[in-house]
Amino acid sequence: MANAAIDRGAQYFLWIAGDPVVDFVNTVRLRHHGGVELLRVPADLDAWLATALGIRSRPCTQDDLVTARSLREAVDLCLLAAAGRAAVAPDALAHLNQHMKQALLVWNGERFTRAPAVTAAQALSRLAADAGTLLEHRAHHIRLCDGPDCSLRLVDASRARPRRWCSMAACGNRTKAHRHRSRAAQPGMG
Repeated sequence: MANAAIDRGAQYFLWIAGDPVVDFVNTVRLRHHGGVELLRVPADLDAWLATALGIRSRPCTQDDLVTARSLREAVDLCLLAAAGRAAVAPDALAHLNQHMKQALLVWNGERFTRAPAVTAAQALSRLAADAGTLLEHRAHHIRLCDGPDCSLRLVDASRARPRRWCSMAACGNRTKAHRHRSRAAQPGMG
């Protein structure tokens, strides 16, 4: 059964947030409806790391999966604070900082680069460092989808930052169609 997770590959996960860190947070969908967990088994984490970051670490363990989920939730709390939807959670920030400490920088003979990630813990540390960079430099670009049934997070990298939905094809069109039907159903509007 574990191999089925790997077979799902890129199509199983959403890649619409505009940043791998936020795509990682979006591995829980429908958060305000109890949540749908996409990282159910260690092989799911293997598949996500390989697809999103190009990291093929040693096979993930159950402990790696628990660590990844914990990091993901800490990052999400920080994203919510950056988007102005919640106060900064000190425990979440401390958890993120703890993971960031493990992201090593090395000299490869020509330039500084991040140490190769050969374990899930190293890959998650790199992801935590990327989250820190996102929060430090682009926090004002972080949004939550305005779709009424959507809980996805996104990074609006457009110049004017008008992005409101995770996807125009999904939540954007649904919202616009709902508004149109509501107006058309009002007396004297048709």
